[in-house]
Amino acid sequence: AGVGIGKTLAYLVACILWQMHRPNQLKMPVVISTSSVALQDAILNEYLPDLSTILLAESIITGPITAVVRKGKERFVCDARLAERQSKAISKGQRQKGSLHMAENVLDLDHVPGLSKYDRCRICVPQSCPRDCFLRLDCRYQQYLRDSMKPDIQICNHNYLLANASHRLEERPLLLRQYQALVVDEAHKLLERMTEIEPEHTSTYLSLANVCYMQEDYPAMAGAAKKAIEIEEGNAMAHYLLGKADNGQGDGIMCIAHLTKAIVLKDDFIEARLLRAEALVQMQQYKEAMEDIDTILAQDPEDESAILLRGKIEEATGNKEKAESSYQKVTELNPFNEQAFLYLGQLYITQNKLAEAIELFTEATELNPNFAEAYHERGRAKLLNGDKEGSAEDMKKGLELNPKEIQNFNGQYGNQPGGSTGNILGL
Repeated sequence: AGVGIGKTLAYLVACILWQMHRPNQLKMPVVISTSSVALQDAILNEYLPDLSTILLAESIITGPITAVVRKGKERFVCDARLAERQSKAISKGQRQKGSLHMAENVLDLDHVPGLSKYDRCRICVPQSCPRDCFLRLDCRYQQYLRDSMKPDIQICNHNYLLANASHRLEERPLLLRQYQALVVDEAHKLLERMTEIEPEHTSTYLSLANVCYMQEDYPAMAGAAKKAIEIEEGNAMAHYLLGKADNGQGDGIMCIAHLTKAIVLKDDFIEARLLRAEALVQMQQYKEAMEDIDTILAQDPEDESAILLRGKIEEATGNKEKAESSYQKVTELNPFNEQAFLYLGQLYITQNKLAEAIELFTEATELNPNFAEAYHERGRAKLLNGDKEGSAEDMKKGLELNPKEIQNFNGQYGNQPGGSTGNILGL
């Protein structure tokens, strides 16, 4: 998602409200993993206090939201080691002495400015604390660990989350308290970190490719899939994801080539056959596409995506009655498949069945109120039916839901009866 659109607030609100409605006996903390110290500090010191104020004022929560930042022990001050270092820092400059003095009151080393790397290493909490430490009872770090068990939200970085996962696998004491929900901010960076830690694990690169796909970063997706193939050349999923990345980049030929390799490796790979059929349809290779669809439907006669694609091929080759039958079959198999209502409505527009088409698009928008294309198409049908006001309303709604489509409107609607689309839309 883009920067500055409020996604951090969105997931914080979702976590808080979800946690509120959990049974008391099942309530555990929420963990938020981020890629930067700056975001951790912002969540702790800006987002959550502001949210607490708003939610308290609206009587949505009864007490402030509590949170803690969890970090590796090397990021915190050891009071005993600090005292020892200060006793030896007689020759230090005023700035360095000032930093060491500040550490007496600031536990988190990330918030002690001017501290040299050498001093940081000398005063941080050691990997193993001595049991006979003279400051153990008054240790600020030990108190921090006790306090960190209480808050509603635990915030950590990706490295700490992975370290906790490693402890879980090795059945060692966990670093994070048991949690009921996990939010991974900038998940691709978590996966990138995993590839650094475990560079020979195919599954890590497959996961990274899937995350890149969700972000529509097709070059990065292709790179991750290729790395998975380097590690395990016979992995059908890796070839499928590479074909999917090629499709996203508009390279139909390479898409088909990699999907074919995936299908050779795994003959019953329905997703690969379906995507290959879609790529073939885009290249108007309808006969070859239909062969894939027939194979899919032989395995699963009720595969909705395959039936819809068969309908699109039938429509493209002039068999509109068969196409109508295919779309209707999907609406019977699944009355909640909004795509089937969309396709059937689009077909009816070509047959000048405008009232029926509008009804079908309305059904699609009721099933999915955020279905931008259904609003677009209903606007087109209304315009053809002479309803300029209703058409403008639907087109604007479609653009609000999917602003990227604005460039398509001149070509799609510019030659419709009733004049210029620009005046209708008020754009």
